Amino acid sequence: MIRHPRVRFAALAGLLLGLGALAGLQMPTDGAAAAGRSVPAVLAASRTGRCSGTISATLGTGETTVCAGTTVSLTLSPYCPICPGGMHVIFVHTDTPQARWQESESRKVLDDMERWAARYMDAGTKLKAAVVEYDNGGAQTQARLTDNMNTVHGQLMADTTYNARGKAVDAAKLALRELDQARRGTKESPCEVVIMYAYTKSHYQDQRAILLDAADMIKAKAKLMVGCPMDPGSWYCRGPEPEMPTSQRYFTKFSESGRLRRMVQDEMANFPKGADVRSMSLSQVLPAGLAYESGSATGGDPAIASGADGQTVLSWSWTAPKTMQSYSVTYRVKSETPASYPVRGEAVIMDSGRLTQKLPVPEQLLAVAPAICFTPTPEPPTATATATELPPTATASATASVTASATPVPTATLTPTPSRYTIYLPFLHWEKTICVPESVYADVILVLDMSTSMYRTTREGGRSKHEAALGAARSFLDLLSWAADNAGGHDQVAVVGFNDLAWTASSLGSDQAIALQALEQLPGRIAQGTRLDLALYQARDALRAGPRLSTNRPTVILLTDGLPNRVPFGPGSEQPGCPDQECTVLRAAAQLKADGTRLFTIGLGEDDDVLQVLLRGAASQAGDFFFAPDGDDLAGIYRQIAGRITECP
Repeated sequence: MIRHPRVRFAALAGLLLGLGALAGLQMPTDGAAAAGRSVPAVLAASRTGRCSGTISATLGTGETTVCAGTTVSLTLSPYCPICPGGMHVIFVHTDTPQARWQESESRKVLDDMERWAARYMDAGTKLKAAVVEYDNGGAQTQARLTDNMNTVHGQLMADTTYNARGKAVDAAKLALRELDQARRGTKESPCEVVIMYAYTKSHYQDQRAILLDAADMIKAKAKLMVGCPMDPGSWYCRGPEPEMPTSQRYFTKFSESGRLRRMVQDEMANFPKGADVRSMSLSQVLPAGLAYESGSATGGDPAIASGADGQTVLSWSWTAPKTMQSYSVTYRVKSETPASYPVRGEAVIMDSGRLTQKLPVPEQLLAVAPAICFTPTPEPPTATATATELPPTATASATASVTASATPVPTATLTPTPSRYTIYLPFLHWEKTICVPESVYADVILVLDMSTSMYRTTREGGRSKHEAALGAARSFLDLLSWAADNAGGHDQVAVVGFNDLAWTASSLGSDQAIALQALEQLPGRIAQGTRLDLALYQARDALRAGPRLSTNRPTVILLTDGLPNRVPFGPGSEQPGCPDQECTVLRAAAQLKADGTRLFTIGLGEDDDVLQVLLRGAASQAGDFFFAPDGDDLAGIYRQIAGRITECP
């Protein structure tokens, strides 16, 4: 049971994913049945168009009766490959008294690029980075171009020594050699950026020429951004450093912390995005016996057509939908015949070259059970009495006197005439389990992101994301009922942390002090990586390990600030059949929810930091995903979740 404020928390309206317009229907015959839960679609084997998407489908309930219907919800998010040849970034560092600023700026950029690549780049392409370092003694490659970001992060350091006459041309040659070798391995065009740090005294004319020559070499092959890692003054960061890039908008200096990050973000927004989505469509095929409830659709009324064997085909279409934007439709179905009805469908996404990509909609299996349906009978009209005027009584004009003997009159015996009457007896079917929120308890797994990106400060208050997340988690613990009630019921909590690994910091129990201690120890294991899949599997294991209370509701609350990172997918991984990291995460979420666990997800950070589409799809339902732009929002979100855990069905 959660001790929450006496407020009815309104469910956050989840931004549903959108659905695409469909043409040329071909129904998959091997779709997996999915009753009442969201299942990620696996991309069709034939990939003709460059644009694709992700799709999921859910039933409001997997079972219904002939007296009632149910809601079908579908979500689709289209995307086109960005940087089809990969994204390559070369960091060119120099020795400088401000080496720590140089290192910090590069790390922020690399973190942003990792998130961006995970969100926007196609599954077959990768982010690769390299590090070159130079001083007045020469230049050397510290990390060759690689997709192992641990290696790159480990080399983003330089000596804090003064070198105003560095071998910049030698460094430029090494950087270009890395880019040239990477281009040979792909037929597609990569996105390339070189971030070079450089400084010299403005009156060193020979060094000025060296820096400008190095810049020209790089600009001829790739985008160049320049940082001046020295305290600006009369001798530094005035020339030639600002002249090295093609524009001042690609130049920053020591006094402008964070500007390099914004420069790279702007450039990533302008990276080539491949083919745009020209149109998309979605179709649903209802088998004979299952009817669409007219006017029940949201997200646009469908076009309705008759299919083979009595099928009904519903279709929606969109022109020029936006890449990575969510589209959605819902509609209701109903049947008067008990049976199991498979609902299948397909989405088609067309790119600007009129090539298409087909996505099967996950099959939904609806079981319709028989039931006695009562239709209210209207009350019969009430009879209205009408007065009838009686005729006047006749008055005898004469009286006759007669004498006679009385003759007995026989008494008639009435015999009842058989009649048939129909009597309607009301029948009341009452099945209701009385639920008292104060007696509802939960086994809760708190799952917290302990990746290095959580070191960043929140938008308000200046706290790190770690501090904000842990503070909100502590407040949540205060809402739990730790002491047993008269029937022995109480809440239980376990704490799980994750980054490149996932671990159980404290197992399920009713000792608040142990849970608090586990939260305090989490920051000691902060590391790189955001393995959302491992976090979900660890939460499932923590629930299974128990000790569980049979009457408690299994609940998982996952908080993260980032995108899936280092999550395996595709052929050769432990997740074959998944074309991207999102699919792997959704598969882990589906396995967790298959045990009857309710999954809440929280995304903490700026809009571009959080893959909302994924977290919403992983949650048990759309309203179980929460987006927190700032750490101060977390306490209120946890209170809302506390209220939902103890809601009566």
